[in-house]
Amino acid sequence: MLKAVFFDVGSTLVYDHGFRERLVEEIASSLEEHGIEPPPPARILEAWQAQPWPRREELEYWDLLKAMFALRNMGLKPTPSLAEDVYRHVLHAYRRGFRLDPDAPRVLEEVREMGLLVGIISNVGNYEIVSERFETLGLKSLVDVLVASQATVWKKPSPHIFEMAAHLAGVEPGEAVYVGDNPQLDIEPAKKLGMKAIQVLKAAPAKSPLADAWVETVAQVPPIVKSWL
Repeated sequence: MLKAVFFDVGSTLVYDHGFRERLVEEIASSLEEHGIEPPPPARILEAWQAQPWPRREELEYWDLLKAMFALRNMGLKPTPSLAEDVYRHVLHAYRRGFRLDPDAPRVLEEVREMGLLVGIISNVGNYEIVSERFETLGLKSLVDVLVASQATVWKKPSPHIFEMAAHLAGVEPGEAVYVGDNPQLDIEPAKKLGMKAIQVLKAAPAKSPLADAWVETVAQVPPIVKSWL
């Protein structure tokens, strides 16, 4: 018996609207405000993406720590005042760099009307940004559980973030549906835990043979869920 539907955020409920460009602009702006000549855009992006040592892909870093690493990678001292200001600008890049699918509010409402819990499991890792976006758009009241990777230490495809979300919702994985786009990060780990999985293909890197159903956009999700009740 289904009790909950969990949604991915990036490329499922929201879509990239030039996030990398906004990120570079915001970091450069922060450096300029501190009287520092920013390096070229490609160098800023490289510094943000580089990590100082190998790490497990399923572990997540807080964006504030990533800001510190980026400053060090650019040859700058990651003082608290500078790192925190870069972090503030990074959060603004998230606000500017993603747009909500216009059908998302109706989809969440329809799932709730079926008597199911609505959950979010996001690798757009900053909890505050995800929560703020849902609050601003008037969707927060439709969400029963919001799990963002930076709040858990784990990120998809780790099974732990899925297990945590199910635990917080008070359901077993087999009582839940997961809706996401990425074959490796979303569909495969959800299926391994026993969840049903719906893949949103609009921005998916590839079609997963493991999904129980496929849709072009999230707008097509409610009828499928309803057929499984």
